[in-house]
Amino acid sequence: MSDGVPLDSVIADEVSLKRFWQNQIQSSNLLQTAVTCGLHADRLAWIFCSAYQCALRAEIAGIPDHEWWALAASEDTRGELPGVSYDKGILNGFKTWVAASKLVDAVVVTVGRSAYVVRRDASGAKIKTYPAGSFLGDMSVGRLELNGVAVDDPIDLGQDFALTEPFYITAAALGYLLKEATRLDAGASIAEARACIKALDDLESRGYIDQIHAFAALYRRVSDLGKTMGEISRAAADQRVGDWERNGKLLSMYRRGIEKRLASAG
Repeated sequence: MSDGVPLDSVIADEVSLKRFWQNQIQSSNLLQTAVTCGLHADRLAWIFCSAYQCALRAEIAGIPDHEWWALAASEDTRGELPGVSYDKGILNGFKTWVAASKLVDAVVVTVGRSAYVVRRDASGAKIKTYPAGSFLGDMSVGRLELNGVAVDDPIDLGQDFALTEPFYITAAALGYLLKEATRLDAGASIAEARACIKALDDLESRGYIDQIHAFAALYRRVSDLGKTMGEISRAAADQRVGDWERNGKLLSMYRRGIEKRLASAG
């Protein structure tokens, strides 16, 4: 531990991460939850997993604290698997991207502009996990098959998941970047990470959905800090250089979408 930063924290696998996350979740302070999980993460995949759960809770009311959910919107663009259809309270079809597929307790399934909750153990629902990929490979990813699954009325998806997801990933990333900068004794990066955490907290209090210019500027700072830490890790031949090479793009993955929103905002 250095200045409150847990330098030796290790979360060995996805099951351990879910258990850790369940102990950290503060529904009343999701920003702090995301930063804390980032501080304890020992790999970049855990940033996404933890932040994703915070983002879902920020947008969807009523998710139990002990559960992990996923939002399933993607469908097969090749046309080999039929997309999901809704008819008189019944869902059929496939969604092709489910995060943390081995551990999710429920999936929010989109059909057009509507969204429905499907429990993992619902009759007619089946989740198949893909082989691990190269990007964020420590997180399980799979597809959802629905065969005559009965659902309740649609739920409210909240304000804007397209901004909420990168907001909380930025929060978790900053916790991780602060930890890594402290571990590698990168003084300027430590100061920048702390300054960005303070700026993110201020942005949340002002409402980040309505502050796209400020959020875009902060996101660029954090993306640049991620690049810097990746370079520092490579220069030091650090143990986590491989993770940076495989997964470092996570910290800039949403940049294009945010810039498009910025351009349309004028």
